[in-house]
Amino acid sequence: MIQIIAELGLNHNGNPDTAEEMIRAATQAGCTGVKVQTYRCGDFLPKDHPDWGMFARREIWPWLGRLAACAHRHDLLFGTTPTS
Repeated sequence: MIQIIAELGLNHNGNPDTAEEMIRAATQAGCTGVKVQTYRCGDFLPKDHPDWGMFARREIWPWLGRLAACAHRHDLLFGTTPTS
């Protein structure tokens, strides 16, 4: 069986509602799963790095469970690429 996994990446822009919309779109597109990126930007960037704010706003730890539940409600597999 072939699995089609949608990568949410950082495209949710730090907004859990946008991430849930992306999960619903993955369902409509025929995907069988979704994947997110979990990290703590302090593990790979110094606080004075110019991209710190962009990455910090997109950390999803506080709503990881919410996204997993949304994926499961849509009968999608849920996975993450952990870097922390």
